[in-house]
Amino acid sequence: SFENAAAGMCLTGPDGRFLAVNHSMCSMLGYDKTALLQRNFADFTHPDDVEKSKDWVAQLLAGKTSVLSMRKRYVRSNGGTIWADVSTSLLREPGGAPLYFITQIRDVSDHKRLEDALLQSEKKYRTLFEKSTNAVFIADAETGAIVDANRNAEKLSGRSREELAGMNRLQLHPPGEAERYKQHFDEHVRRGDVTASEAVIVRKDGSLVPVRISASVLELNGRKTIHGIFEDISESRRAETEQRRLIEELTRTNAEMAQFNHLIAHDLQEPLRMIISYSEMLAKRCGGKLAGDAAEFLEYVEDGGRLMQKMLQDLMFYTHAGARAAELKGVDMNKVVARVLAVLQMSIKETGAVITCGRLPEVNANEAQMGHLFQNLISNAIKFRGDGAPGIDISCEEAEDGYAFTVRDSGIGIPPQFADRIFKIFQRLHTREEYPGTGVGLALCKKIVEDHGGRIWAEPGPGKGSRLCFTLPKPSPEDEKDAGGGPEAGTAG
Repeated sequence: SFENAAAGMCLTGPDGRFLAVNHSMCSMLGYDKTALLQRNFADFTHPDDVEKSKDWVAQLLAGKTSVLSMRKRYVRSNGGTIWADVSTSLLREPGGAPLYFITQIRDVSDHKRLEDALLQSEKKYRTLFEKSTNAVFIADAETGAIVDANRNAEKLSGRSREELAGMNRLQLHPPGEAERYKQHFDEHVRRGDVTASEAVIVRKDGSLVPVRISASVLELNGRKTIHGIFEDISESRRAETEQRRLIEELTRTNAEMAQFNHLIAHDLQEPLRMIISYSEMLAKRCGGKLAGDAAEFLEYVEDGGRLMQKMLQDLMFYTHAGARAAELKGVDMNKVVARVLAVLQMSIKETGAVITCGRLPEVNANEAQMGHLFQNLISNAIKFRGDGAPGIDISCEEAEDGYAFTVRDSGIGIPPQFADRIFKIFQRLHTREEYPGTGVGLALCKKIVEDHGGRIWAEPGPGKGSRLCFTLPKPSPEDEKDAGGGPEAGTAG
Protein backbone atom coordinates (compact mmCIF):
# COMPACT_ATOMS: atom_id res chain seq x y z
CA SER A 1 0.00 0.00 0.00
CA PHE A 2 0.99 3.66 -0.26
CA GLU A 3 1.80 4.01 3.46
CA ASN A 4 3.83 0.78 3.77
CA ALA A 5 5.62 0.83 0.41
CA ALA A 6 9.39 0.28 0.65
CA ALA A 7 9.97 3.14 -1.80
CA GLY A 8 9.43 6.70 -0.64
CA MET A 9 6.12 7.99 -2.04
CA CYS A 10 4.45 11.37 -1.83
CA LEU A 11 1.63 13.47 -3.23
CA THR A 12 2.42 17.16 -3.89
CA GLY A 13 0.44 20.08 -5.22
CA PRO A 14 1.38 22.03 -8.39
CA ASP A 15 3.45 24.37 -6.16
CA GLY A 16 5.46 21.43 -4.80
CA ARG A 17 3.96 21.52 -1.29
CA PHE A 18 3.58 18.06 0.28
CA LEU A 19 -0.05 16.85 0.56
CA ALA A 20 0.70 13.25 1.63
CA VAL A 21 3.89 11.28 2.39
CA ASN A 22 4.50 7.69 3.38
CA HIS A 23 6.74 6.28 6.12
CA SER A 24 9.64 5.48 3.77
CA MET A 25 9.77 9.07 2.47
CA CYS A 26 9.95 10.38 6.05
CA SER A 27 12.72 7.88 6.88
CA MET A 28 14.78 8.74 3.78
CA LEU A 29 14.67 12.49 4.42
CA GLY A 30 14.93 12.21 8.21
CA TYR A 31 11.77 14.15 9.09
CA ASP A 32 8.51 13.16 10.74
CA LYS A 33 5.29 13.36 8.72
CA THR A 34 4.04 16.56 10.41
CA ALA A 35 7.27 18.41 9.55
CA LEU A 36 7.23 17.26 5.91
CA LEU A 37 3.60 18.28 5.34
CA GLN A 38 4.60 21.88 6.11
CA ARG A 39 7.40 21.93 3.55
CA ASN A 40 7.94 22.03 -0.19
CA PHE A 41 9.53 19.08 -2.04
CA ALA A 42 12.02 21.48 -3.65
CA ASP A 43 13.38 22.41 -0.18
CA PHE A 44 15.23 19.07 -0.04
CA THR A 45 16.83 19.10 -3.49
CA HIS A 46 20.63 19.36 -3.40
CA PRO A 47 21.73 22.84 -4.61
CA ASP A 48 23.69 21.31 -7.51
CA ASP A 49 20.55 19.57 -8.81
CA VAL A 50 18.08 22.47 -8.54
CA GLU A 51 18.28 23.62 -12.18
CA LYS A 52 17.85 20.20 -13.76
CA SER A 53 14.94 19.55 -11.37
CA LYS A 54 13.22 22.75 -12.55
CA ASP A 55 13.68 21.68 -16.19
CA TRP A 56 12.29 18.27 -15.28
CA VAL A 57 9.11 19.72 -13.73
CA ALA A 58 8.73 22.14 -16.64
CA GLN A 59 8.61 19.19 -19.08
CA LEU A 60 5.78 17.61 -17.09
CA LEU A 61 3.80 20.86 -16.84
CA ALA A 62 4.29 21.51 -20.57
CA GLY A 63 2.72 18.12 -21.32
CA LYS A 64 5.81 16.78 -23.13
CA THR A 65 5.48 13.57 -21.12
CA SER A 66 3.23 12.17 -18.37
CA VAL A 67 5.98 10.37 -16.41
CA LEU A 68 9.61 11.38 -15.92
CA SER A 69 12.52 9.62 -14.20
CA MET A 70 15.89 10.97 -13.14
CA ARG A 71 18.69 10.46 -10.62
CA LYS A 72 19.31 13.33 -8.23
CA ARG A 73 20.43 14.19 -4.71
CA TYR A 74 18.44 15.15 -1.63
CA VAL A 75 19.64 16.79 1.59
CA ARG A 76 18.51 15.02 4.78
CA SER A 77 17.57 16.70 8.07
CA ASN A 78 21.08 15.99 9.47
CA GLY A 79 22.76 17.69 6.50
CA GLY A 80 23.75 14.42 4.86
CA THR A 81 23.13 13.69 1.18
CA ILE A 82 21.38 10.71 -0.42
CA TRP A 83 21.29 9.75 -4.08
CA ALA A 84 17.87 8.73 -5.33
CA ASP A 85 16.18 7.49 -8.48
CA VAL A 86 13.01 9.58 -8.83
CA SER A 87 9.86 8.83 -10.83
CA THR A 88 7.11 11.46 -11.05
CA SER A 89 3.65 11.43 -12.66
CA LEU A 90 1.41 14.47 -13.14
CA LEU A 91 -2.33 14.13 -12.60
CA ARG A 92 -4.44 16.78 -14.29
CA GLU A 93 -8.01 17.99 -13.77
CA PRO A 94 -10.60 17.08 -16.45
CA GLY A 95 -10.01 20.51 -17.98
CA GLY A 96 -6.25 19.93 -18.23
CA ALA A 97 -5.03 22.08 -15.32
CA PRO A 98 -2.29 20.42 -13.17
CA LEU A 99 -3.71 18.90 -9.98
CA TYR A 100 -1.20 16.62 -8.23
CA PHE A 101 2.34 15.29 -8.66
CA ILE A 102 2.71 11.65 -7.52
CA THR A 103 6.38 10.87 -6.87
CA GLN A 104 8.31 7.76 -5.95
CA ILE A 105 11.93 7.91 -4.77
CA ARG A 106 14.35 5.06 -4.17
CA ASP A 107 17.53 5.53 -2.19
CA VAL A 108 20.38 4.43 -4.52
CA SER A 109 23.20 5.82 -2.39
CA ASP A 110 24.60 2.29 -2.12
CA HIS A 111 24.68 2.04 -5.92
CA LYS A 112 26.36 5.40 -6.24
CA ARG A 113 29.01 4.59 -3.65
CA LEU A 114 29.72 1.33 -5.42
CA GLU A 115 29.97 3.00 -8.82
CA ASP A 116 32.36 5.59 -7.41
CA ALA A 117 34.41 2.90 -5.75
CA LEU A 118 34.74 1.08 -9.10
CA LEU A 119 36.49 4.12 -10.52
CA GLN A 120 38.78 4.56 -7.51
CA SER A 121 40.09 1.26 -6.29
CA GLU A 122 39.75 -2.38 -7.28
CA LYS A 123 40.72 -3.44 -3.78
CA LYS A 124 38.21 -1.12 -2.18
CA TYR A 125 35.59 -2.38 -4.64
CA ARG A 126 36.24 -5.96 -3.61
CA THR A 127 35.21 -5.16 -0.04
CA LEU A 128 32.06 -3.42 -1.23
CA PHE A 129 31.47 -6.28 -3.66
CA GLU A 130 31.12 -8.73 -0.78
CA LYS A 131 29.24 -6.37 1.54
CA SER A 132 26.88 -4.88 -1.05
CA THR A 133 23.21 -5.16 -0.16
CA ASN A 134 22.52 -5.93 -3.85
CA ALA A 135 23.50 -8.82 -6.10
CA VAL A 136 26.77 -8.23 -8.02
CA PHE A 137 27.86 -10.30 -11.04
CA ILE A 138 31.23 -9.99 -12.83
CA ALA A 139 31.34 -11.29 -16.39
CA ASP A 140 33.98 -11.40 -19.13
CA ALA A 141 33.21 -8.55 -21.53
CA GLU A 142 34.06 -10.58 -24.64
CA THR A 143 32.66 -14.05 -23.92
CA GLY A 144 29.91 -13.08 -21.46
CA ALA A 145 31.00 -15.85 -19.05
CA ILE A 146 30.36 -15.07 -15.37
CA VAL A 147 33.68 -15.03 -13.49
CA ASP A 148 32.49 -14.01 -10.02
CA ALA A 149 29.36 -13.28 -7.98
CA ASN A 150 28.71 -12.18 -4.42
CA ARG A 151 26.52 -13.77 -1.75
CA ASN A 152 23.48 -11.69 -2.68
CA ALA A 153 23.88 -12.79 -6.31
CA GLU A 154 23.55 -16.39 -5.09
CA LYS A 155 20.36 -15.50 -3.21
CA LEU A 156 18.85 -13.57 -6.10
CA SER A 157 19.55 -16.21 -8.78
CA GLY A 158 18.96 -19.25 -6.57
CA ARG A 159 22.34 -20.64 -7.68
CA SER A 160 25.66 -21.13 -5.89
CA ARG A 161 28.83 -19.35 -6.99
CA GLU A 162 30.08 -22.64 -8.37
CA GLU A 163 26.95 -22.98 -10.52
CA LEU A 164 27.23 -19.37 -11.70
CA ALA A 165 30.94 -19.59 -12.59
CA GLY A 166 31.32 -20.04 -16.35
CA MET A 167 27.60 -19.58 -16.98
CA ASN A 168 26.91 -17.03 -19.73
CA ARG A 169 25.37 -13.86 -18.31
CA LEU A 170 22.57 -14.02 -20.93
CA GLN A 171 21.42 -17.31 -19.39
CA LEU A 172 20.24 -15.28 -16.40
CA HIS A 173 17.45 -13.85 -18.57
CA PRO A 174 14.41 -15.39 -20.33
CA PRO A 175 15.35 -16.64 -23.85
CA GLY A 176 13.02 -14.16 -25.55
CA GLU A 177 14.66 -11.21 -23.77
CA ALA A 178 18.31 -12.31 -23.91
CA GLU A 179 18.98 -11.02 -27.44
CA ARG A 180 17.62 -7.57 -26.63
CA TYR A 181 19.84 -7.38 -23.54
CA LYS A 182 22.83 -8.57 -25.59
CA GLN A 183 22.43 -5.76 -28.13
CA HIS A 184 22.15 -3.20 -25.36
CA PHE A 185 25.19 -4.39 -23.44
CA ASP A 186 27.34 -4.99 -26.55
CA GLU A 187 26.91 -1.30 -27.38
CA HIS A 188 27.65 -0.44 -23.77
CA VAL A 189 30.86 -2.54 -23.80
CA ARG A 190 31.94 -0.88 -27.05
CA ARG A 191 31.61 2.58 -25.50
CA GLY A 192 33.08 1.44 -22.17
CA ASP A 193 30.69 3.60 -20.11
CA VAL A 194 28.23 3.10 -17.26
CA THR A 195 24.69 2.02 -18.08
CA ALA A 196 21.48 1.22 -16.24
CA SER A 197 18.42 -0.69 -17.38
CA GLU A 198 15.56 -2.79 -16.12
CA ALA A 199 15.39 -6.47 -16.94
CA VAL A 200 14.04 -9.83 -15.77
CA ILE A 201 16.12 -12.74 -14.49
CA VAL A 202 15.17 -16.40 -14.32
CA ARG A 203 15.92 -18.06 -10.99
CA LYS A 204 17.03 -21.67 -10.82
CA ASP A 205 13.47 -22.73 -9.89
CA GLY A 206 12.12 -21.02 -13.02
CA SER A 207 10.50 -18.06 -11.24
CA LEU A 208 10.98 -14.59 -12.73
CA VAL A 209 12.32 -11.60 -10.78
CA PRO A 210 12.28 -8.00 -12.12
CA VAL A 211 15.63 -6.28 -11.55
CA ARG A 212 17.35 -2.99 -12.21
CA ILE A 213 20.89 -3.42 -13.52
CA SER A 214 23.65 -0.83 -13.17
CA ALA A 215 26.66 -2.01 -15.20
CA SER A 216 30.21 -0.73 -15.64
CA VAL A 217 33.07 -1.90 -17.86
CA LEU A 218 36.34 -2.17 -15.92
CA GLU A 219 39.77 -3.72 -16.26
CA LEU A 220 40.21 -6.52 -13.72
CA ASN A 221 43.68 -8.12 -13.67
CA GLY A 222 44.22 -7.06 -17.25
CA ARG A 223 40.85 -8.44 -18.34
CA LYS A 224 37.95 -6.32 -19.57
CA THR A 225 34.93 -7.19 -17.46
CA ILE A 226 31.34 -6.13 -16.98
CA HIS A 227 30.42 -5.43 -13.35
CA GLY A 228 26.65 -5.64 -12.97
CA ILE A 229 24.76 -4.58 -9.82
CA PHE A 230 21.34 -6.26 -9.79
CA GLU A 231 18.63 -4.80 -7.57
CA ASP A 232 15.46 -6.78 -6.94
CA ILE A 233 12.68 -4.29 -7.78
CA SER A 234 9.73 -6.59 -7.06
CA GLU A 235 8.62 -4.29 -4.22
CA SER A 236 9.20 -1.23 -6.41
CA ARG A 237 7.02 -2.73 -9.15
CA ARG A 238 4.29 -3.36 -6.59
CA ALA A 239 4.65 0.26 -5.47
CA GLU A 240 4.36 1.42 -9.10
CA THR A 241 1.20 -0.66 -9.47
CA GLU A 242 -0.13 1.03 -6.34
CA GLN A 243 0.91 4.40 -7.77
CA ARG A 244 -1.02 3.74 -10.99
CA ARG A 245 -4.01 2.58 -8.97
CA LEU A 246 -3.83 5.77 -6.92
CA ILE A 247 -3.68 7.92 -10.06
CA GLU A 248 -6.71 6.14 -11.51
CA GLU A 249 -8.58 6.49 -8.22
CA LEU A 250 -7.78 10.20 -7.94
CA THR A 251 -8.79 10.76 -11.55
CA ARG A 252 -12.09 8.96 -11.01
CA THR A 253 -12.74 10.79 -7.73
CA ASN A 254 -11.98 14.14 -9.33
CA ALA A 255 -14.40 13.43 -12.19
CA GLU A 256 -17.08 12.30 -9.74
CA MET A 257 -16.56 15.44 -7.66
CA ALA A 258 -16.98 17.59 -10.78
CA GLN A 259 -20.25 15.83 -11.55
CA PHE A 260 -21.34 16.21 -7.93
CA ASN A 261 -20.62 19.95 -7.98
CA HIS A 262 -22.63 20.29 -11.19
CA LEU A 263 -25.49 18.40 -9.56
CA ILE A 264 -25.45 20.78 -6.58
CA ALA A 265 -25.02 23.94 -8.64
CA HIS A 266 -27.72 23.20 -11.20
CA ASP A 267 -29.82 20.05 -10.92
CA LEU A 268 -30.68 20.40 -7.20
CA GLN A 269 -30.72 24.20 -6.84
CA GLU A 270 -33.25 24.79 -9.62
CA PRO A 271 -36.15 22.66 -8.21
CA LEU A 272 -35.49 24.15 -4.78
CA ARG A 273 -35.76 27.67 -6.15
CA MET A 274 -39.08 26.67 -7.75
CA ILE A 275 -40.41 25.22 -4.44
CA ILE A 276 -39.44 28.36 -2.51
CA SER A 277 -40.76 30.72 -5.19
CA TYR A 278 -44.16 29.03 -5.56
CA SER A 279 -44.50 28.65 -1.77
CA GLU A 280 -43.99 32.41 -1.36
CA MET A 281 -46.46 33.15 -4.17
CA LEU A 282 -49.05 30.83 -2.62
CA ALA A 283 -48.62 32.49 0.79
CA LYS A 284 -49.11 35.97 -0.72
CA ARG A 285 -52.17 35.01 -2.77
CA CYS A 286 -53.94 33.01 -0.08
CA GLY A 287 -53.02 35.32 2.78
CA GLY A 288 -55.42 34.61 5.64
CA LYS A 289 -57.68 32.40 3.52
CA LEU A 290 -55.98 29.13 4.51
CA ALA A 291 -57.97 27.16 7.05
CA GLY A 292 -56.79 25.19 10.04
CA ASP A 293 -53.14 24.17 10.02
CA ALA A 294 -52.66 24.89 6.30
CA ALA A 295 -50.86 28.24 6.86
CA GLU A 296 -48.49 26.62 9.35
CA PHE A 297 -47.80 23.74 6.96
CA LEU A 298 -47.05 26.16 4.12
CA GLU A 299 -44.57 27.98 6.39
CA TYR A 300 -42.84 24.64 7.06
CA VAL A 301 -42.47 24.14 3.30
CA GLU A 302 -40.90 27.60 2.87
CA ASP A 303 -38.53 27.19 5.84
CA GLY A 304 -37.52 23.69 4.75
CA GLY A 305 -36.78 24.87 1.21
CA ARG A 306 -34.65 27.77 2.42
CA LEU A 307 -32.76 25.48 4.83
CA MET A 308 -32.05 22.96 2.08
CA GLN A 309 -30.92 25.76 -0.25
CA LYS A 310 -28.49 27.04 2.41
CA MET A 311 -27.19 23.50 3.03
CA LEU A 312 -26.52 23.00 -0.69
CA GLN A 313 -24.73 26.35 -0.93
CA ASP A 314 -22.57 25.47 2.09
CA LEU A 315 -21.86 22.03 0.66
CA MET A 316 -20.85 23.51 -2.69
CA PHE A 317 -18.43 25.87 -0.96
CA TYR A 318 -17.09 22.93 1.08
CA THR A 319 -16.36 20.83 -2.02
CA HIS A 320 -14.57 23.76 -3.72
CA ALA A 321 -12.46 24.72 -0.68
CA GLY A 322 -9.54 22.40 -1.46
CA ALA A 323 -9.01 23.76 -4.98
CA ARG A 324 -8.94 27.36 -3.78
CA ALA A 325 -6.43 26.60 -1.00
CA ALA A 326 -3.72 26.36 -3.67
CA GLU A 327 -3.96 30.16 -4.28
CA LEU A 328 -1.61 31.19 -1.48
CA LYS A 329 0.02 34.50 -0.61
CA GLY A 330 1.11 36.42 2.49
CA VAL A 331 -2.00 37.24 4.54
CA ASP A 332 -2.12 39.60 7.55
CA MET A 333 -4.48 37.83 9.94
CA ASN A 334 -5.14 41.09 11.86
CA LYS A 335 -6.77 42.57 8.74
CA VAL A 336 -8.72 39.37 8.15
CA VAL A 337 -10.21 39.47 11.67
CA ALA A 338 -10.95 43.21 11.34
CA ARG A 339 -12.94 42.60 8.14
CA VAL A 340 -14.84 39.69 9.71
CA LEU A 341 -15.79 41.80 12.75
CA ALA A 342 -17.11 44.51 10.42
CA VAL A 343 -19.29 41.94 8.63
CA LEU A 344 -20.60 40.60 11.96
CA GLN A 345 -21.14 44.05 13.50
CA MET A 346 -24.96 43.69 13.63
CA SER A 347 -24.77 40.35 15.47
CA ILE A 348 -22.17 41.78 17.83
CA LYS A 349 -24.40 44.75 18.72
CA GLU A 350 -27.58 42.66 19.06
CA THR A 351 -25.95 40.18 21.49
CA GLY A 352 -23.71 42.67 23.33
CA ALA A 353 -20.68 40.54 22.44
CA VAL A 354 -17.29 41.70 23.72
CA ILE A 355 -14.53 40.51 21.38
CA THR A 356 -10.84 41.00 22.12
CA CYS A 357 -8.03 40.16 19.73
CA GLY A 358 -4.30 40.06 20.42
CA ARG A 359 -1.59 40.69 17.86
CA LEU A 360 -1.81 38.12 15.06
CA PRO A 361 0.93 37.07 12.63
CA GLU A 362 1.11 36.94 8.87
CA VAL A 363 0.67 33.52 7.25
CA ASN A 364 0.97 32.07 3.77
CA ALA A 365 -2.66 31.28 2.94
CA ASN A 366 -5.72 31.85 0.79
CA GLU A 367 -7.07 35.19 2.10
CA ALA A 368 -10.74 34.51 1.30
CA GLN A 369 -10.64 31.17 3.09
CA MET A 370 -9.02 32.71 6.17
CA GLY A 371 -12.04 35.06 6.24
CA HIS A 372 -14.46 32.13 6.04
CA LEU A 373 -12.50 30.35 8.79
CA PHE A 374 -12.67 33.21 11.29
CA GLN A 375 -16.24 34.17 10.34
CA ASN A 376 -17.43 30.62 11.10
CA LEU A 377 -15.51 30.40 14.39
CA ILE A 378 -16.61 33.83 15.67
CA SER A 379 -20.23 33.34 14.47
CA ASN A 380 -20.37 30.03 16.34
CA ALA A 381 -19.03 31.66 19.49
CA ILE A 382 -21.78 34.32 19.27
CA LYS A 383 -24.53 31.80 18.38
CA PHE A 384 -23.77 29.31 21.20
CA ARG A 385 -23.49 32.03 23.86
CA GLY A 386 -25.99 30.72 26.40
CA ASP A 387 -27.92 33.24 28.51
CA GLY A 388 -25.39 36.02 28.95
CA ALA A 389 -23.60 38.32 26.52
CA PRO A 390 -20.84 36.44 24.73
CA GLY A 391 -17.21 37.09 25.59
CA ILE A 392 -14.76 36.07 22.86
CA ASP A 393 -10.98 36.29 22.83
CA ILE A 394 -8.77 35.64 19.79
CA SER A 395 -5.07 34.97 20.32
CA CYS A 396 -2.03 33.37 18.69
CA GLU A 397 1.34 32.08 19.81
CA GLU A 398 4.29 30.42 18.11
CA ALA A 399 4.25 26.62 18.12
CA GLU A 400 6.68 23.92 17.06
CA ASP A 401 4.73 23.30 13.85
CA GLY A 402 3.97 26.96 13.00
CA TYR A 403 1.44 29.32 14.60
CA ALA A 404 -1.26 28.17 17.04
CA PHE A 405 -4.46 30.28 16.95
CA THR A 406 -7.17 30.13 19.64
CA VAL A 407 -10.75 31.43 19.62
CA ARG A 408 -11.98 31.24 23.23
CA ASP A 409 -15.60 31.90 24.18
CA SER A 410 -17.73 32.00 27.34
CA GLY A 411 -20.69 30.13 25.87
CA ILE A 412 -22.40 26.80 26.51
CA GLY A 413 -19.24 24.75 25.83
CA ILE A 414 -18.65 21.49 23.99
CA PRO A 415 -18.88 18.15 25.86
CA PRO A 416 -15.47 16.39 25.54
CA GLN A 417 -17.09 13.28 24.02
CA PHE A 418 -18.29 15.38 21.07
CA ALA A 419 -14.98 17.22 20.44
CA ASP A 420 -14.35 15.26 17.21
CA ARG A 421 -17.96 14.95 16.04
CA ILE A 422 -18.48 18.70 15.68
CA PHE A 423 -15.99 18.81 12.78
CA LYS A 424 -17.93 16.26 10.69
CA ILE A 425 -20.15 17.60 7.96
CA PHE A 426 -23.89 17.90 8.80
CA GLN A 427 -23.23 16.75 12.40
CA ARG A 428 -25.12 18.81 14.99
CA LEU A 429 -25.30 18.66 18.80
CA HIS A 430 -28.50 20.70 19.07
CA THR A 431 -31.82 20.95 17.23
CA ARG A 432 -32.36 23.72 14.67
CA GLU A 433 -35.11 25.11 16.88
CA GLU A 434 -32.49 25.67 19.61
CA TYR A 435 -29.67 26.91 17.38
CA PRO A 436 -30.18 27.44 13.61
CA GLY A 437 -27.56 26.29 11.10
CA THR A 438 -26.67 23.63 8.53
CA GLY A 439 -23.93 21.68 10.32
CA VAL A 440 -21.32 22.56 7.66
CA GLY A 441 -19.47 25.47 9.32
CA LEU A 442 -16.94 23.60 11.49
CA ALA A 443 -16.48 20.88 8.86
CA LEU A 444 -15.53 23.67 6.45
CA CYS A 445 -13.13 25.12 9.05
CA LYS A 446 -11.46 21.71 9.37
CA LYS A 447 -11.11 21.35 5.60
CA ILE A 448 -9.67 24.86 5.19
CA VAL A 449 -7.11 24.38 7.97
CA GLU A 450 -6.01 20.92 6.79
CA ASP A 451 -5.77 22.05 3.16
CA HIS A 452 -3.33 24.69 4.41
CA GLY A 453 -1.19 22.05 6.17
CA GLY A 454 -2.52 22.71 9.70
CA ARG A 455 -4.81 20.96 12.19
CA ILE A 456 -7.84 22.03 14.24
CA TRP A 457 -9.34 20.80 17.51
CA ALA A 458 -11.70 21.77 20.35
CA GLU A 459 -10.93 22.05 24.08
CA PRO A 460 -13.06 22.88 27.14
CA GLY A 461 -12.66 26.52 28.15
CA PRO A 462 -11.35 27.54 31.58
CA GLY A 463 -14.41 27.51 33.87
CA LYS A 464 -17.02 27.51 31.08
CA GLY A 465 -17.20 27.96 27.35
CA SER A 466 -14.85 26.36 24.84
CA ARG A 467 -11.61 26.91 22.97
CA LEU A 468 -11.37 26.28 19.22
CA CYS A 469 -7.69 25.94 18.32
CA PHE A 470 -5.97 25.56 14.97
CA THR A 471 -2.43 25.70 13.59
CA LEU A 472 -1.05 27.12 10.34
CA PRO A 473 2.51 26.78 9.01
CA LYS A 474 4.83 29.77 9.16
CA PRO A 475 5.50 31.48 5.81
CA SER A 476 8.86 30.82 4.15
CA PRO A 477 11.47 33.65 4.12
CA GLU A 478 10.52 34.34 0.48
CA ASP A 479 6.83 34.72 1.43
CA GLU A 480 7.71 37.11 4.26
CA LYS A 481 9.91 39.23 1.96
CA ASP A 482 7.22 39.53 -0.74
CA ALA A 483 4.28 40.34 1.57
CA GLY A 484 3.46 43.65 3.26
CA GLY A 485 0.93 45.09 5.70
CA GLY A 486 0.76 45.47 9.43
CA PRO A 487 -1.30 44.32 12.40
CA GLU A 488 -4.78 45.64 13.11
CA ALA A 489 -5.48 44.00 16.48
CA GLY A 490 -8.22 45.49 18.62
CA THR A 491 -11.45 45.09 20.56
CA ALA A 492 -15.08 45.01 19.41
CA GLY A 493 -18.01 45.24 21.76
